[in-house]
Amino acid sequence: MNRVEAIKMLDSLGGTVQEVAQSLKDKGITGARRNPCHCPLANLIGGYVDNQEGFVGLEEGFELNRPCRDFVLAFDNGLYPELEQGPVWQSVYMTNI
Repeated sequence: MNRVEAIKMLDSLGGTVQEVAQSLKDKGITGARRNPCHCPLANLIGGYVDNQEGFVGLEEGFELNRPCRDFVLAFDNGLYPELEQGPVWQSVYMTNI
């Protein structure tokens, strides 16, 4: 996926913060708060990015549409805990029980 395709994918998530959050939830995408490399949007794009183009997620200068920007702010402020990725040790521990 190139940059244009990534932008189209983000645009397709919805026109409101709630639609973006629901789309991510429906896709099973989670992420880490206050972490631009591992927020749900970066994790979504990271799964599709063509690294040969040098685009590897939500790098500095990547402009998000308004609903996605607002989602990031809401997510970082804890409004979507169901989309938060658990700690790595927790997921490793839970799979070994």
